[in-house]
Amino acid sequence: MTPLNRIQAPKEITLSGDVVALLQQVDENAERLNERRPFSRETELEVRRAFLPDRVTATLNIEGIAATRRQTLAIMDAMVISQNPAKEDQEILNALKADEFVYNQYEYGADLDALMIREVNRLLLHTLKTEGGEFRRVQVEISGASFQPPAPTDIAPLLSDLLTGYRNAEFLHPVVRAALVHHQVSFVHPFVDGNGRTARLLQDFVLMKGRLYPTGVPSSQRDQYYQALQKADAGDWDEIVSLLAQNQLSTLGKIDAITRAPEERMKWITSLTKVASTKKTGALHKQYIVWKSRMEQIRDAFARAASEIDESSDVIGVAYRWYETVDFDDWKSLVTTGRRPAFTWSISLLFFMDGEPIYKIIGFFSRHRTKPDDFTVDLREVVSMQFTGIEARSQERPDFVNYSDPDIRLRELLYHDDKLHTFTESGGERDCVDDKSIEDVVRELFEDVFYRKGGLAG
Repeated sequence: MTPLNRIQAPKEITLSGDVVALLQQVDENAERLNERRPFSRETELEVRRAFLPDRVTATLNIEGIAATRRQTLAIMDAMVISQNPAKEDQEILNALKADEFVYNQYEYGADLDALMIREVNRLLLHTLKTEGGEFRRVQVEISGASFQPPAPTDIAPLLSDLLTGYRNAEFLHPVVRAALVHHQVSFVHPFVDGNGRTARLLQDFVLMKGRLYPTGVPSSQRDQYYQALQKADAGDWDEIVSLLAQNQLSTLGKIDAITRAPEERMKWITSLTKVASTKKTGALHKQYIVWKSRMEQIRDAFARAASEIDESSDVIGVAYRWYETVDFDDWKSLVTTGRRPAFTWSISLLFFMDGEPIYKIIGFFSRHRTKPDDFTVDLREVVSMQFTGIEARSQERPDFVNYSDPDIRLRELLYHDDKLHTFTESGGERDCVDDKSIEDVVRELFEDVFYRKGGLAG
C-alpha cells in the first residue's frame, strides 16, 4: 500500500465534457427551482422530512449497518430510543442528530472547519465508540483500498490543507466542491470509525452552502460509489462528480413535485387547455390530460405499495423511483406515429429479499401494438403503460419490445371506454381482462416477484 502524503488541490480537478454538461443541467434545474424560493417554513420541513429517512437509512446500510426505513421513521417521530436500545437504533438516532447538527450549521451560516468535522463524527459515534470526534492515534488500513491512510501525526496538517483548499475552491461547481470534501475526508480517514458517514454528511453541508440539496448516497449505488472514490484517489474525478450530479438531479425533480401546490398544477392544466388553437388540438389536449392523470394514478399506486412494504417488513423491500410523465408533444408523437421519445419511463421497482436485490421491473409508455386477438380495433392510437423486467444483477439491458418471463405475468395496462384493461402473459398465452382494479394489478405483480422470483413461501 502507498501512504497518503498530500491533499489534491482543487485546481488539479479536470472533468470530461459529458460531466460538465451534466453539471450545467443541475444548474438549469436548480435555477428553475430556486426562482420559487424561499419556500415557507412548512414546505422546507416537508421537503426535509421527505428525504431524511431514506438518506439516513442508506448511509448506515452502506456501512453494513442493518437499519430499516421503518426503524428510522419511528425514531424520527420521537428522537428518543429505549433505555437499552439495539445497536441499530442507536446508530439511527446518532445519524439523525448528526444530520440535524449539519442542517443547523448551514442555517446559522457557519462554514466548514475542523471543529465541525469532529463534532459530526462525535455525534455519529455517541455511546458507540469512546473515540468519537477524536483524531485517531493509531495507524489503520482500509480493506480493499489501494492506499494506506496517513500516519496519525499527519492528520491535523492534512485536514488543514483540505480546509484551505475548500475555502479557495469557490470557483468550483458546488457538486464538484462537495465531491472534493467528501473524497478528501474519506481519504485522510481522520477517525477510528465513521469516516464514510462523516464524509457523506459534510458533502451534503457543502451542497446546501451552494444552494443545492442534501442527497447522501443511495445504498443501491454502493459498489459504484466505492469505485468512484477509488478512481478519485488516482485523480479521476468524473465518476464521483457524475454520481453526485445524477443524485442531485433526481432530488431536484422530486422537490419540484413536492413544492408545487395542487392549485398551481390545476392552473397549468387549465392554461394548457386554453392554449389549444384548434378544435382538434384542444380535443387532443383534453385526451392527454385525462390520460396523464390516469397513468400517474397507476404509477402512484405502485409507489405507495412499494413504500408501505419497506415500512412494514425487514425481510422484503421494494425501492422505487418515479419519473415525470411524458409531455404533451411526446405523447402526441406516440399517438400519431408510434415513435417513442428517448425516455418514457414512468416508474422503476427494485425488489429485495433479505437485503439482496432479486428483480427489477420498469413501467414505461409506448403505443399499444395491435394484435388479431385484441378486444377492439380502436386501440391503434392508444398509449399504454407497458412493463419489462430483468434479474437484479443481470448485466444485460431490459427488453422493451419483446419482454418475456415465465414468472412475471403483467405486460400492459391501458384505459379504453373508461375501463382499465390488463394484459398478461402466461405459458405463452396472452390474455386481457377489464375487471381488475389497479390495486389488484399491483398486488398480483408484487406477489409474482416475491413468490415466484424470491421463493417466498405462500
